[in-house]
Order: sequence, then structure tokens, then C-alpha cells
Amino acid sequence: IQSLLSSRCDLGKTERTAQLVSEMGVRVGQAVEQFVSAGQLVAGENPQLAAELSEACHLARQAGQAIVQQTQYQMEPGRGVVYACDRHSLVQAAKRLVQAVTRVLVLGDQATVLQLLAAKDRVTACLTELAKRSSFAEFMSQFAELGQHMVQLGQLSGERQADVKCEIARCKLAHMRSALEKAVGLQLTASKLYLRHPDNTCAQRLRADVLAHMRLSLDSLADVVARRQQERQSRSSPRLPDHQILGQLASERGLIGHSVQVAQALDWHGFELAWERCLTVCLLISQLHSCPPCWWAAADWLEYYVQTLGNMLLTSMRALEVLTPASKVAQENLDAFLRHLEMRCD
Repeated sequence: IQSLLSSRCDLGKTERTAQLVSEMGVRVGQAVEQFVSAGQLVAGENPQLAAELSEACHLARQAGQAIVQQTQYQMEPGRGVVYACDRHSLVQAAKRLVQAVTRVLVLGDQATVLQLLAAKDRVTACLTELAKRSSFAEFMSQFAELGQHMVQLGQLSGERQADVKCEIARCKLAHMRSALEKAVGLQLTASKLYLRHPDNTCAQRLRADVLAHMRLSLDSLADVVARRQQERQSRSSPRLPDHQILGQLASERGLIGHSVQVAQALDWHGFELAWERCLTVCLLISQLHSCPPCWWAAADWLEYYVQTLGNMLLTSMRALEVLTPASKVAQENLDAFLRHLEMRCD
């Protein structure tokens, strides 16, 4: 459109240039038709936005057709090139087209968000039903349905992640999508432990914690998805110079591996101390001045994740200690949490 207006203004008095202007007008009209067709498909898939989208598409098509008509010309004796309208009318049509196209894009983006939030609600509802299952057969049937909904949510959130321009929001989406994917496996082992030992308080608490973790992760993902931009959180804590922070981080090398070893030994007190140092690492990363914005997002999420996973890991350790050596499922549950810890912190 910019080239069209420039050509019409600066070079539009020769027949050759008039032909080029006319061809550009036709190409604009064709592009608008393709765009409107895509917008109408989105309208058909989203009844709640259909009326607004259809109106915006109609306005875009009208403006596109106006541009095609206004770029037509004829050659008149003594006058040369004569266009169907003056340049001012063409500019007005171009403005209407840009406004209509922008409206379609905004509504299309809103439709994507609504689809993703609907997928998130289906997963949340499935989790609620999952918590009601008291037999292993019923649980596995509901768990299979959860997997299907999670696949749909993963696809939609992945597309959204690729479209988001804010680096911090993109990073948060990546972390939350990964956390939800892995949490499904934790839900399986924690629920198996509960269904095998329904009277065990650790098993009850662990299943409830994993469910709460998944619900909070779903709500956090929906919150980031619904907002196009994310503002970096302000931090009230005083910051140390980067060289001091990096020195402290260097001294914490190997901490995650050490925590896993302590957990495998069922050393509750030692694990709690190691986990407190993990949280310190998260805080140190968040205080670096020179780190990329995605590091702040990662540190924010990891800080929550370490706290949550640490509590669930402690519960798994206690369940195994109480049920050992009779419960193989308790050992499998703890092993799953330990593997999850290593994968998330690599």
C-alpha cells in the first residue's frame, strides 16, 4: 500500500507507471480477499466473535475493492493519464483498509486466546474428575482423557509462545508448558501411590499437592497467554555487584546433584538444607544486572518450582520411609520425582 501511494503521488502521470499502479491495486485487492477468507474461517470457528469478525472482514473487503477501483485509469486525448479518483480518496481507502485489517488481526488474536483458555478449562475439569476416582481402572480411563486434553493444550500454547513478542513472556510460557508436561507423569505416580495406600497421610498429601501444582501452573499459563506483554517484576531487595553474585553462584556448583543424592539417602534434614541453598541460587540469578531478561523469568519460575517440588519430594521420601519395604509403588513414585528434579534443573 505504501508503494502504491508513493507511485501514485510521484510517478503516476506516465502510462507505464499508471499500469504499474493499476497492477499494484489489483494485487492489494487479491491479498485482501485471501486475508478476508482466513478471517471468515476464524469467525466460523468462534461463534462468540463471529459477528465482530464478519463485520471487520466486510469492511476490509470494501476497502480493498475501493482501492482496486480507484487505481483504474484511462488515457484521454490532451490530458494523458486520468485515474478513477483523486489521490486523497485513495489515501482514505488505504486508511480504512489498514483499520479493518488491524481489527481482524486483533479479533483473530483474541480468538486464539479464547481457544487456549477453553483447552485449559477442559484440563482443569479433567483434573477435578481425576481426583474423584477411587479405583485404578476408573483412574486410568480418566487419565487417558487428561492426556488427550494436555496434547491439545500443548499445541495451542506452543503456537501462542511462538507468536508472543515479549522475551520474558516467551520464557515463562516455555517453563510452564514444560512443567505441566512433566507434572502429568508425577500425577500418575502420586495417584498410583494414593490408590494403593489410600489411608496413608503422605500419599493423600502428595496427590493433593500435585493436583494443586497443576492447577496453579494452568492458571499461571492462562494469565501469561491472556496478556500480550509482560512487565519485568520490580525487586525491592538490594542488589550486589555482578562479580560478587557470580562468585557466590560459582561456589554452588553441583548443588542439584548433591540434593538428589541426599534425597536418595532419605536424609530429610540434609535435603531441606540443600534445598534452601537451591532457593538461594534462584535469588542470586534474579539479582544479576547483566543477565538476559529470560534469566529473570527463569529464576522467578524456578524459585516457585523448587519450593513446590522440594515439598512434594519430601512427602515422597516420608511415604517411602513409612511404607518400606512393603510398597514398590512408593519407591517408583520417589524415583519419578527424583528424575523430574534432575530434568528440570539441567
